[in-house]
Amino acid sequence: MQRLFPLEDDIIPTNRDPSATEMEDEPHSASIEQSTMRREITAELSADDLLILKMKRQGASSQDIVKRLTKKGFKEIQPNSVRPRYERICKKIQDCNDELLDEDLTDWHDGEDDILRQAHARADKQIAAEIQALREQLFTYTSQELNNLADRPRFSAKACQDRLEALSNGTARQPPELDEDPEARARDITRRKAEYFANKKTEAERLAKEAEHIKNNTPAALAKAAKKAAAEQKKVEAAAKKAAVQAEKDERDRAQEVIRQRREKVKQDHRAEERAKFSESVHDRKVLRILQKNYEDKILDDEAMEAQMRAAERRRAIQPTFSSTMRPPSRPALIYEDDRQGSHAADSPYDDPRGIQDNGSTYDEGNSYQDDAAHDAAYHRSQFADPNTPAAHRTSFSHAEHSPAEAMRSDSRQPTPHEHQYDRQPTLSLPHYYNSPPAPTTTALPSRPQIHLTDDPSLDPREIMAKPELMNLVIERGMSKNREKETKGLLARRLRESDRAASAGELHRWLKRRGLSTKGNKAELIWRLQEYDARTSRSWRPKHMAILKKSRDAVKGGFGRERTQTVGGGVQLPRPGRYEEMQGGGVRIGGMVEDGVRESVEGGYGRRESFDDGMGVEEGYDRDDGFGVRGYAGGEDGRGEEDQGRYAGREEDDDLFVGAEEENRGQLDTSYGADEEL
Repeated sequence: MQRLFPLEDDIIPTNRDPSATEMEDEPHSASIEQSTMRREITAELSADDLLILKMKRQGASSQDIVKRLTKKGFKEIQPNSVRPRYERICKKIQDCNDELLDEDLTDWHDGEDDILRQAHARADKQIAAEIQALREQLFTYTSQELNNLADRPRFSAKACQDRLEALSNGTARQPPELDEDPEARARDITRRKAEYFANKKTEAERLAKEAEHIKNNTPAALAKAAKKAAAEQKKVEAAAKKAAVQAEKDERDRAQEVIRQRREKVKQDHRAEERAKFSESVHDRKVLRILQKNYEDKILDDEAMEAQMRAAERRRAIQPTFSSTMRPPSRPALIYEDDRQGSHAADSPYDDPRGIQDNGSTYDEGNSYQDDAAHDAAYHRSQFADPNTPAAHRTSFSHAEHSPAEAMRSDSRQPTPHEHQYDRQPTLSLPHYYNSPPAPTTTALPSRPQIHLTDDPSLDPREIMAKPELMNLVIERGMSKNREKETKGLLARRLRESDRAASAGELHRWLKRRGLSTKGNKAELIWRLQEYDARTSRSWRPKHMAILKKSRDAVKGGFGRERTQTVGGGVQLPRPGRYEEMQGGGVRIGGMVEDGVRESVEGGYGRRESFDDGMGVEEGYDRDDGFGVRGYAGGEDGRGEEDQGRYAGREEDDDLFVGAEEENRGQLDTSYGADEEL
């Protein structure tokens, strides 16, 4: 019969798991009862409880127990629940055993009493240690309570224990308040505190040095120091190598920089040479342009002189006379000249522009064209028809009242009304109604001497002014402007030309506007105006006084006076330049000569005369505009007008001579049966 309470060594299987007695690692069937609720431990231990008890007694861990249970097919439990279940199993076994002992159903076996005594001794030691630990906590609790009762937490558990022991032994020092000499005690405490803290500091330093020495002299520390020294040596060597490489690179860079500077210097020298060549070429082009213009002006002046000489020659050859009671015909006889061989041309008595002089002569209206044509042919075969004839060998003109610009067209002819069928280009000639006696050939042209400032930029004080300031002066004078193309030098030159062309009234007005004096000749007025403009400029500096002094000395020296040249035949002609012929024969001459090259390209003249009988002569030429007018009017029966012009073009921006244009325009009204645009 099976015992109700088996012994500890007995393994009693339960009905729930018949194979629980086998402890081999055999797989169990899935019929093992598994409950989701916490299973109660009973005296009849189940197979899994027996496995947990056995493995725990053998010292297995919770993880191993869980793995073994899972492998056996028992219900999987958590590792943290293994120990509590083991304690419950032990508690259940002990309760069952106590119940059996009380009923004398079991006994203590042999040897268990000795084990009981050993266990009791060990427990007694453990309890004594725990009592000692609690005893040590006595003064800790005492310090906490003392600090709570006192005004500040000053005393620790050790201080409390030492004070209580000293009080019990009678060795405790009395408080300072109860001492007989508190001052001496205070001095003694201060001295001992100083000594204590000094000794403590010295001891701390000594201990620190000893610890550092011990730390640095360990094998590991020595190896670390050696390794650090080797690393430092490598760094020094690497730095030296890098410095050597950098020095080599710097040397190469310096060499390359020297080469680059040499190349740059060569380039700069080349550019300077190119600029010098370009400046020289620009100067050459400018000189060529000026020479070209001078040559053209010389040709114009020579042509004008030749035309004047031809007209004078014709007037000397034909000297018609009129009686004191005879008047010219109401309609002027138009005389046309032609260079073609066999054509009929005759000179008209209208060639004398001074007017009709009544000297008792008569005019024969029936003069044939053949006589005049013969004279004209002879004239054209003369020395004036050949343009290569030197001016010194040509016959000089006789009328000093006519300027060289009076006949600037080389030939002034018009075909007869009957010769329009030949498609010639007619040129109107003046009728010879005027009788003028010849004048001596050695008489020079009269002129009005004037003093003009030079075109030399170095003597112009306005050259220091900025371009906007010069443009303001141009706008003030009402001159045309082109802000994009006009340079500073061109503006200063235009202002100088405007000064020379200005009248005394204009100069006085400009000077009064600036509050300056209007006394002196024209050159002084112009210089005073230029000086004021330069001094009021924002670019004015004291160093520019040298320019003013140089210009002032030039004005005092009387530079720029008119210059004349002698042409063959003993006639003294004005130098080509700006001139104007006024009524009565006056000639106005202007212009500057600079280094032997004439810079001025301006010129013109005008003459107009009218008479009581309705006849009139008007001539004009302006080299500035390149346009000339020449014509006459004869009463109410007819009128004629001829326009001719010449223009020499220039390009100021690049100083290149572009070319020249020549324009001839003629117009006759229907009273002559011709209206042509040539």
